[in-house]
Amino acid sequence: MRTGRLACLDGLRGVAIALVLVAHFTQSLVAAGAAQKGGPIAVMYDSYGGLGVTLFFVLSGYLITGLLVREAATSGAISLPRFYLRRALRILPPLGLFLLVLAVCASVGLISISARDFVSAGLFLSNYRLVGTTGHAPFLGHIWSLAIEEQFYLFWPALLVFLGLRRTRGFAVAVIALMPLVRIALYFTFPATRYVIETRPQGCADRLMYGSLLALAEVTPGIERVLRRALASAVVPVLAAVHFLVVSPLLTARLAGAYRLPIGISSEALAAAIVIAWVLRHPAARLTTWLESRALVALGMLSYSLYLWQQPFLSIANKSAWGRFPSNLLLCFAAAIVSYLLVERPLMALRRRYSGVGGSSRPSAEDRLPGIAGRLPFPSPVSLPGYVAGRAPGDSPGNLRT
Repeated sequence: MRTGRLACLDGLRGVAIALVLVAHFTQSLVAAGAAQKGGPIAVMYDSYGGLGVTLFFVLSGYLITGLLVREAATSGAISLPRFYLRRALRILPPLGLFLLVLAVCASVGLISISARDFVSAGLFLSNYRLVGTTGHAPFLGHIWSLAIEEQFYLFWPALLVFLGLRRTRGFAVAVIALMPLVRIALYFTFPATRYVIETRPQGCADRLMYGSLLALAEVTPGIERVLRRALASAVVPVLAAVHFLVVSPLLTARLAGAYRLPIGISSEALAAAIVIAWVLRHPAARLTTWLESRALVALGMLSYSLYLWQQPFLSIANKSAWGRFPSNLLLCFAAAIVSYLLVERPLMALRRRYSGVGGSSRPSAEDRLPGIAGRLPFPSPVSLPGYVAGRAPGDSPGNLRT
């Protein structure tokens, strides 16, 4: 199987990082007194960063689960060592460079970061180290979302191997159904930690699970046929996008946790999954073509490094000249480009070597997954949107979050 990239998904990553940048840039303008917090500014300030990370989580769940299923179909098994090696090559080098530069800056007194924050970031435990009533630590606070994703992928591939396709799909449905109840229980049981409910797996795993369930559903013939019928109309992604970008943020601003915990988080992830599913099944549509524009695709390719580097420059804790507009935007892009060219891009070929997929561009319906009861139920050739024109999604870029 070839390991090319789907440009529309890179475009969606571009949208996700743009939402994060808009949120953090607006936050820095409000903190500097250059903008008033109210109306549309309040929606961008409070919601768009979270929407960006939701989109990244759903994309990540879809891409990585799809790769694992295809590896099983083409290679006969899922190699957990190879999976974790791919993740390490994807996540650790850019993060290591980022932490090294910040450590140097801290050592010479340019910024203040505690040793504990560095350790928790490096060990992917930042979501359990968050400080302050807002749940953010300056300069390294955004690493909590990377920790969420890596914690999720500690168990998800093994679950797919040992439970099998059907049972794993059932597990994903159960998590999605139960997660709103879990969030409500956490809210009332642990009132002192309400502000971090969304930053720990027990409160936000369903955002990754929606994407994972989409990948599992599209290789199940009956479910895929239902999906295609449900996603036939162009009105579907429009309604999902309007809810994602407008309706849910406004409801969150008005109703806060009463809406967000039982409904908002889940509905935003569902809306993101709907848009992803729709564009994959409509490669010639205007929305898909727009997502495949050079600017959005380039932004999506840069998204992981850009997410890492935007925080020091756009954080309200940065009171220096390089924390003010337009220097902050220019510098975060410059740092991200350097990181991408020096670290990310050189490792792409090495990650593909351990992708675990090869051979024909489509999995055979006869491929088996050892240790899993029955055959993988791959549908007929026309029903796998991830294989349009012989293309298959590449590995996830890692999550991004406020």
